[in-house]
Amino acid sequence: MYKPILAIDFDGVICDSMDECIITALNACNHLNGEDSLYESLKYLDEKFIKRFRQFRHFIRSAEEYFILAHHLQTSIEDLTSLIFKKLKEKYPQEMQNYAPLFYQARNELRKRNTEKWEKLHRRYEEAAVDWDEVNSRCECFIVTDKDLESVSHFDRLWELNLQADRIWARGRASGKPQAVMQIAQSMNAAPGSITFIDDHPQHLRDTAKTGAKCAWASWGYHKNVVKKLEFPYLKRLSDIFLI
Repeated sequence: MYKPILAIDFDGVICDSMDECIITALNACNHLNGEDSLYESLKYLDEKFIKRFRQFRHFIRSAEEYFILAHHLQTSIEDLTSLIFKKLKEKYPQEMQNYAPLFYQARNELRKRNTEKWEKLHRRYEEAAVDWDEVNSRCECFIVTDKDLESVSHFDRLWELNLQADRIWARGRASGKPQAVMQIAQSMNAAPGSITFIDDHPQHLRDTAKTGAKCAWASWGYHKNVVKKLEFPYLKRLSDIFLI
């Protein structure tokens, strides 16, 4: 029996890792500046910084861009716009390159120092969790994410997502989400157009749509308060995928 093939983003669709990303982003900045101090909890951070980080998190697409967000919030009171974000990326290419591995290093340090506390910095989106078992049983489900494999695999076990190891396309396995979708199609002996890609970031959807894959927007993710109009179907919960 044919099963639909789904390629699903992790952060912003299945997992809300905002709190962990705030702490990891700052710890990586400390490493970049030669400092060894590590934050483990939001309670030690400035509330205004946390609020603004949440407000502008939607600009982020990959780990190195957390440098731009954290640096801007620490050095400027000006609201971040897409134009400012673009100019800062053009200004700090080397810093971003140096920062990316430090971001993953800081995440690993935080996880290993106190795994239980690290877990609590994440929450599972109810919109995806409530229907996960049904969707996973009725579809061929793949995770396509820029998050590191160790973190995704950890929550696969913790939340009993029951994903096979080869179904997790994490950071480094492909050069991007469109490429991952193309490789998944090849592995399933299917055309890209037979795959539905689900993400919360509009640009990821637009980039992946160029492969021919069908795309759907997870409306509950990091972009729920900033997207006004989108050319893709809106999902209010994961099982809405059966309605489009």
